[in-house]
Amino acid sequence: DLQVLSSGTKEFDLRNSKEDLRDQIRAAFKVPKVVLGDVEQVTLANAETSYQVFMRDVVDAALSKICRALTRSLASEWSSDIRITHDNVIPENETHFIGRLDQVKQSLTIDEQRALLALPPLPNKSGNVFLINGTLFDASWRPI
Repeated sequence: DLQVLSSGTKEFDLRNSKEDLRDQIRAAFKVPKVVLGDVEQVTLANAETSYQVFMRDVVDAALSKICRALTRSLASEWSSDIRITHDNVIPENETHFIGRLDQVKQSLTIDEQRALLALPPLPNKSGNVFLINGTLFDASWRPI
């Protein structure tokens, strides 16, 4: 003789509950699927876009907050002129980078560029050396 004690019992679906929990955690921290290695329903286009958005909106924003906090709390103890910054975490595409280099090339004279490197002016202002973000470039925009 069989008696039903409770009619509302549900079996736990552990697999779906783990996936739901993973998705909720990932959404809370704004981490895209591709960063955690989940490639289900991920294409190259949406993977690159979601990764760029993650790097810009989460990682770069967090680094900016940390830099501002360090500048406010630590750097001000030594000098008000010290400012802590971070490098951009999103790589710049080559076309945009070459465009920026062309702008800098037109805006600084050779002697001004050499002065940034603590070098003396060139005789007759001949020669090309460019300093971009601490990297020296020759006239053909190759790093020296």
